[in-house]
Amino acid sequence: MDANIEQSNTVIKLRVAFMYWLICLAILILCFLIGGYFNIQSLGTVGFIFYLCAGIYLSKKVLANLIEWHQMYNTLDNVTSDKLKYLALWPVMYPILFMKLGVQKIL
Repeated sequence: MDANIEQSNTVIKLRVAFMYWLICLAILILCFLIGGYFNIQSLGTVGFIFYLCAGIYLSKKVLANLIEWHQMYNTLDNVTSDKLKYLALWPVMYPILFMKLGVQKIL
């Protein structure tokens, strides 16, 4: 029975992960700009909902397939705190992650 269970641990490239983040950020900025230009209050709510959905999407699609948690540091506290940081602050945290992974790859 365990042999039939497959995990979706496909590794994605850093460039593809950056493109996912960039698309989410562009949609978020576009949503807020359109809402501000046309003075539409409901677009701010849509932008906030998109902000949360994009954080969840990036956490599931990018973070889960971009980094692998070491067994020693794979504790509930460490993983939960990092995932919540990346969920709540994704426009800032993902570029930092990409920079760290890029430096690690180059050096």
